[in-house]
Amino acid sequence: MTVGAVADDAAMRAAALAGLQSGKSMRAVAVDLYGADQAAADWDCDALMRATVRRVAHRARASSGEGPGRAGPGMP
Repeated sequence: MTVGAVADDAAMRAAALAGLQSGKSMRAVAVDLYGADQAAADWDCDALMRATVRRVAHRARASSGEGPGRAGPGMP
């Protein structure tokens, strides 16, 4: 799997955090990070892309001070 729209880890974390803070789903964040065509082809409940987006989101939340368990703004 190659990264489409976002090239490095820090940029991926920033894009993921921005998407999550705006209320996007993990699937929509994957579209932001990898592009619609690649997300459509590779998104699956057991797929590497889904696991990667979840890991990036976890790291983005942790590094922002939100904490990894938060689902979004105002969520416990």
